Amino acid sequence: MKLARRNFQINEIDPASHGFVTGDVLEFLRAQEKPFDLIVLDPPAFAKSQKAVPAALDGYASLHRAAFEVLAPGGILATASCSARVSAEEFAGAIREAAVKTRTDLQLLEERRQPVDHPVLPAFPEGRYLKFFVYRKAD
Repeated sequence: MKLARRNFQINEIDPASHGFVTGDVLEFLRAQEKPFDLIVLDPPAFAKSQKAVPAALDGYASLHRAAFEVLAPGGILATASCSARVSAEEFAGAIREAAVKTRTDLQLLEERRQPVDHPVLPAFPEGRYLKFFVYRKAD
């Protein structure tokens, strides 16, 4: 949290007027009573091996279900995955599954991959591991 507060100061944002929390994100989201206008999800790689992909997809779906439950109508969800073994289509599918199960209507605002400082080599397609989506929850 010290680094987060320092980053706010560097960007001339008063950290005292913002909340900082560390803990289990699923527990945190499930305990919320007020909706959020913006949620940023950037979990660590869920799939360290090909065998772990099904569990990773379940984890992504669970995480997004919890987020959709507290995302305000019109709210923005920025979500990322750095699991090389999970394709962008699979990641988007887990998000779609979570949206269906929570009856959340989404609009995809932006889809990005890694920047040029993370080059992808044709002989190593697994190097294209970063996925980033920005969604808006319908009003």
